[in-house]
Amino acid sequence: MKKIIFNLILLIFVSNHLAAQLPDGSPAPDFAITDINGNGYSLYAAMSGGKSACIDFFATWCGPCWSFHSSHVLRDVQTNLGYTTSVVMMEADFATNTPCFYGPSGCTGRGTQGNWVSGVNYPQADLGPGNGETVAYEYNVTYYPTLYVISPDFRTWEIGDRSYQNYYNWIINSFTLNATGSVTHSPCGDDGKVVLNVTGGFGSLKYKWSNGAVTKDLINIPGGTYSVTVTDLNGYFESYGPWTVNGPNKRVDIVSQSITHVKCFGESTGKIVIGVNYGTPGYTYNWSNGNNTNIISNVFAGNYSVTVTDASSCTVVKTYIITEPSLLTAKFSTFNETCDGQNGYIATSATGGVPPYSYDRGNGKQSNAVFSKLKQGTYTVTVTDKNNCSLSQTLYINGTHKPVVKPGVSTPLICGRDTIFFDASIGSSSGNEFIYTWTTRNGAIIGDFNSTAIKVAKPGTYNLKIENTVDHCENSDSVIVKDLRKYPDVLATGDGHVNCYEPDRILEGKTNALAIKYYWTKLNDTLNDTSKFIKVIHKGSYVFNVKDTINQCVSKDTVVVTENKVYPTVILNKSNDINCKYDEVTIDASQSDQGPDFNVEWTREDGSIIAGLKDLTLKLKEAAFRTLNIQNKINGCTTSKEVEIIEDRIHPIAEAGSSNDLGCITMTLNLDGTISSQGSQYNYFWKTINGNILNGSNTLKPLINQAGNYILNVKNTENDCESEDSIKVQEQTQPRAQFTFVKNNFELNFTDASQGIATSWNWSFGDGTTSVEQHPIYLYSKEGEYEVCLEITNECGINKSCQNVVLTNSAVLSLSSWEVRQVSCNGYQDGQIKLNLEGGTKPYSYLWSTGANTALISNLKKGNYSVTIQDALGSQINKGFSIDEPSAILLANQKINHTISGSATGSIEINIAGGYAPYRYEWNTGATTSTIQDLAAGTYHVKVLDANSCEKNFGPFEVNELTSTKSAELFSQFEIKPNPVNQNGIISVHLNSKQDLKIKLYNANGRLIHSDHKYGDFIHYSMSFDNYEPGIYFVVIQSGGYQMTRKWVVQ
Repeated sequence: MKKIIFNLILLIFVSNHLAAQLPDGSPAPDFAITDINGNGYSLYAAMSGGKSACIDFFATWCGPCWSFHSSHVLRDVQTNLGYTTSVVMMEADFATNTPCFYGPSGCTGRGTQGNWVSGVNYPQADLGPGNGETVAYEYNVTYYPTLYVISPDFRTWEIGDRSYQNYYNWIINSFTLNATGSVTHSPCGDDGKVVLNVTGGFGSLKYKWSNGAVTKDLINIPGGTYSVTVTDLNGYFESYGPWTVNGPNKRVDIVSQSITHVKCFGESTGKIVIGVNYGTPGYTYNWSNGNNTNIISNVFAGNYSVTVTDASSCTVVKTYIITEPSLLTAKFSTFNETCDGQNGYIATSATGGVPPYSYDRGNGKQSNAVFSKLKQGTYTVTVTDKNNCSLSQTLYINGTHKPVVKPGVSTPLICGRDTIFFDASIGSSSGNEFIYTWTTRNGAIIGDFNSTAIKVAKPGTYNLKIENTVDHCENSDSVIVKDLRKYPDVLATGDGHVNCYEPDRILEGKTNALAIKYYWTKLNDTLNDTSKFIKVIHKGSYVFNVKDTINQCVSKDTVVVTENKVYPTVILNKSNDINCKYDEVTIDASQSDQGPDFNVEWTREDGSIIAGLKDLTLKLKEAAFRTLNIQNKINGCTTSKEVEIIEDRIHPIAEAGSSNDLGCITMTLNLDGTISSQGSQYNYFWKTINGNILNGSNTLKPLINQAGNYILNVKNTENDCESEDSIKVQEQTQPRAQFTFVKNNFELNFTDASQGIATSWNWSFGDGTTSVEQHPIYLYSKEGEYEVCLEITNECGINKSCQNVVLTNSAVLSLSSWEVRQVSCNGYQDGQIKLNLEGGTKPYSYLWSTGANTALISNLKKGNYSVTIQDALGSQINKGFSIDEPSAILLANQKINHTISGSATGSIEINIAGGYAPYRYEWNTGATTSTIQDLAAGTYHVKVLDANSCEKNFGPFEVNELTSTKSAELFSQFEIKPNPVNQNGIISVHLNSKQDLKIKLYNANGRLIHSDHKYGDFIHYSMSFDNYEPGIYFVVIQSGGYQMTRKWVVQ
């Protein structure tokens, strides 16, 4: 019968628990149960006296439950906060039994993770029939662990961040939230206040008032009743109030008004009537113009303000505007009469007043604003608007006239006066407004056709037109010129051709005229020669001039000389110079002039002719000068051009420079080849077989990150000569100090045998003397036992090694030195003791407390060790040694800042103690510092290494996602179930509208392992976890630039 009841309860529990956990703030059902020790527990009784409570629903087989239990968060809460809270833990899987609390022995159902009872200081109960069988149902438990905190007012709040600090924030901060209000009444209906005094709560607080306000205080409110809900950063909320504010529900106000505007500009016919309501009746009025009733009249246009005061002396002030039409104005445009054409007119453009307008110039009103066909004179125009307002304007129309044209007096052409000058500025209209235009049909005008004065060179009729550019009036007149000239006779001879064979010609000028003067000129040249005969060497048109000295008439004759002095084209192309790439040079002149009309001749630098060489291609294998001469056999002209062959086989300088070491800090370094040859003509290339070049392999300073041999190649691109140099780069590793020594009586020669490439050495010789040499020689002053220590340093850390040295002059058996090497890491067994003997009689025997029988014992852990040494004659030495180890590497403290939804703003900061500083960090993100930032939601791990390369792993550190308001508005529902999940699960998302949704699944290390996208507003997405390892995963949904994250536990 018990089994039937149990199955029935389980069926009811499963069928009715498909919903999520209790919403935050829900009433916490009371329950009474018996714990596994037989003690009774009542929730409300345990919370008496204002206590809170912490409830853990779990299953003994649940992995995440065990992880949370092993964190001892609830044990620390009970220990530290038990004075103000009560902790209880309830196993909610009916299929398991009470022995599952203690381990596998006798455990039924799905099993157990281990001993749940050990170290627990709070009640634990096994729920089942007869012992709280409905408690899990009443608390809507759908996954394990389900964690609630119960506030002192018996409301439930689900725990998200399962850390002690989060419990502390809820119990100590959130549950102490309290608010009181201070009320200021509102006699005017808008000047009331409710000011809150808030204590307690966690983080920033949010407020929601009954009137919709979200500020801490209510300011400038009307009379009424107000209450507020205060919510802290954990989502814990409390409601306070109500508070009553006395006063009207609205300030006195003007509810109606009637305005009569001024009809015409400048009149005083305005009027305002107002109606008043609200506030406390019994109103008085005070207008800006002194009136004290609700009506003002017969006022000008303008701004009028009124102050209405109610019976409570509360006021309302309003300003009214009485308008008037704008001032009636008009623009009058007059257009003058031009060139006496009776074509003047007046155009009017009216504005202001009230359209439409009428126009009158004394002959009656008209709607047309233009008066045309007017003569020069005075006119009065009147403009009238729709309201019969008018204005008048007297206007004057001017007139223009044709210009006066006086082209000048008619004058004939004579020798000595080849041109006639006419000046129209005398007697004609003048000024900048006039344009002058001269024209002729059979004459010749010299000068500007548009000036007042011109010259003419031929007989003919010349016409002048003058135009006024201001009024555009124009007029014309003309003048006649006759030709009265007579010229002397002239003859010039000597036409012909010049070239390189006949380079010049003789020209002769002749005339029979008397009283003359003659001379030679050349077209487009400055030649002026007064001889009859002249010698010319260039082509051109040569003019012989004969001038009659009486009438000044000049006659001319022209001789034309042609010329062919075109020199041959010589083009020399040199294939290259002699350098590291080329041993021979080809000189190519094949583009030069060539053929039967040309002679070819090559000469050396001393001018001697290279006999028999007529080709236009020449090959040379040494530096030299060569000249090519080509003659045009037709005109005898010769062109010569020289070429120089240069030999350059100088190799560039390649210098790979000196090297620094890579190390634990210097992860990369730049090689320096800047001593090498430099310039734009050089190319650089670095190469390596066993190293690695990150970038800059074609520069003088490449960036590398790996030890090895590097080769620099420098090439001169101008002569193709190149050189190489190499450099070896080493890498510093974790230093490990070692040394040997050779004794010569009291003088010891020390040799550094350390590993890791040290950069500094610090020797301590045991007698107060030190040295920083790598291989020191030290002379002790007396016998004794000395501890010699060598401490070495590089980028990867510091390491120290010590040996004890005994100096004596005795031949008795003695320990000359010993070396004790401490354990490198906490818990390791790599300690070592090495003995060196002298004196006595060999062979020596050893008996260690460990049973070893050699001078060197190793693989030692922390502890004390002793040895008995005996020589062949029975002499003995007893000696004890201590092996120590560093403290364990510990996480001193941590600080986690969670991320904001839709971004990567989280951070983790850790502080390490123990081991040997400095520490190195290797995060699963690739970061190498103690603090990592810009983190998305997820779990993170770090490996910490100390100066001895001892390592310790810490984590996981969980960064949660804080949901933004925008995300909450976009995603109205986001559920994953079941959680934990074994095989198949459902992701349910409700969006505020249909849109694209990205669904991503990340593992605990933040690696994306699944991605998909859907479209819609109600999306149900199925996932199979058959191929996923058990653990923690994160579901991320993204849409519209926002995202939300949920944690999903796979079992």
